[in-house]
Amino acid sequence: MIEQFVQFVLQEFCLKCQGCCRFREAESLWAPSLLDNDNIPPLAISSNKRIRLVPNLRQNNFLCTFLNLKDNKCKIYFFRPFECQLYPFLINRNAGKAFLAVDLKCPFVKQRLETKEFKEYTKNLSGILNSPSLIKILKNNPQIIQAYPEALNLRELNF
Repeated sequence: MIEQFVQFVLQEFCLKCQGCCRFREAESLWAPSLLDNDNIPPLAISSNKRIRLVPNLRQNNFLCTFLNLKDNKCKIYFFRPFECQLYPFLINRNAGKAFLAVDLKCPFVKQRLETKEFKEYTKNLSGILNSPSLIKILKNNPQIIQAYPEALNLRELNF
């Protein structure tokens, strides 16, 4: 499991945000892509190896199958997919290259882009993603590397 930038003790920030785990379309690019070894029940997986989204008629959008709207928490938090562990960081495809990127729609990250904490975390996460074992996993799971047009590229990854 990857240590997240938004630490568990700060999760109140996330629980109030209501930004992630919600999508405009049923087939959203932003829906988490799955690695072959993510342990997700088959009924929760779409045909394109993403978390299946469910309609939210109250807000006219779509939700991650595992989002509990009552408390805004993930039902499988400790077993969530790799891409969910990374978020608000992403692996972005741009001009034939892969980059560690960040979703600027995350207000927590947006407020901390220029901090020492953010820069150190980015450097460490880049090192993890450039490790031989993760490079092998990512090469075997190309669906995890997407072209996110609104993401900010931070560091090029070596694969």
